[in-house]
Amino acid sequence: MLAHSVSLKKLLKHITKEEPRNAVELYLWGGKIDLEHNEFVPYKPLMDVRKHLEHDIKMLATKLADRYGTHGGNCE
Repeated sequence: MLAHSVSLKKLLKHITKEEPRNAVELYLWGGKIDLEHNEFVPYKPLMDVRKHLEHDIKMLATKLADRYGTHGGNCE
């Protein structure tokens, strides 16, 4: 349903009671969800901070984690 920017705009309007003036971008889990291309695009400034602050925190091995260069379940 949200794969169409029109649906996302309608949802935002319903939540905020205001008409969105620009294209709506969806960010979850530290990155942009590109609905048009069905991709997760990490937010680089956040990823840089997380590498510094969370260097010893391990991620679960998932397709998403593997896509962004984490092997063996760590964030490096």
